[in-house]
Amino acid sequence: MKSICFEGSECDDILMHLGKALMLMGTDTVILDEEGNFPYSTIPVIRDKGILSHDGLLLINGGNGIGRYEADLKCLVTDNMPANARRLEKLLCHEGSSDHDLLIIRDRCGNKRTGEYIANLLKWEKDWVYIRESVGDSRIRCCIQEGIDYRLKDLSDGMKKGIEETAHELLGVSGSDFRRAMGRKKKWGRSLFSDPI
Repeated sequence: MKSICFEGSECDDILMHLGKALMLMGTDTVILDEEGNFPYSTIPVIRDKGILSHDGLLLINGGNGIGRYEADLKCLVTDNMPANARRLEKLLCHEGSSDHDLLIIRDRCGNKRTGEYIANLLKWEKDWVYIRESVGDSRIRCCIQEGIDYRLKDLSDGMKKGIEETAHELLGVSGSDFRRAMGRKKKWGRSLFSDPI
């Protein structure tokens, strides 16, 4: 089993979009969500890691609990507000947790602060992904919280691009395969991974 943990501010929808696209590509995917942020989901969700018996890909919703979960790969999610980035930097220094593999920066309000600016504030030296969101993405986030199904093709271009880059950085997924999955609803029936997880 391969595991990826998402930690930081509001990472649930990114985790759900990524999981949904990977499932459409034929990857056996399960979400671990001990806090109950996904009351209903088209992706299998488990609430207790102790009952986990899964051979595919495990996506972990780490929430704001930095360093709470062990995983093969870790993502840190923040928005592009400097005050939040500084708080996150202090938290990371306090927790002594700098083992994240990827930084995801969300732009919800269309301000002019770039991903590079926030990455520099955090003194981030690894790869990072910048996601420019739209109002439609907020509506889809509400659908996820209410357990209403949605289509990946309804996401904004900025969100689609960000999820695609995240999949590429973490799993080496080809952009063309991923873009096809984002626009399709039915499963492909082939595994995303060349070798077993």
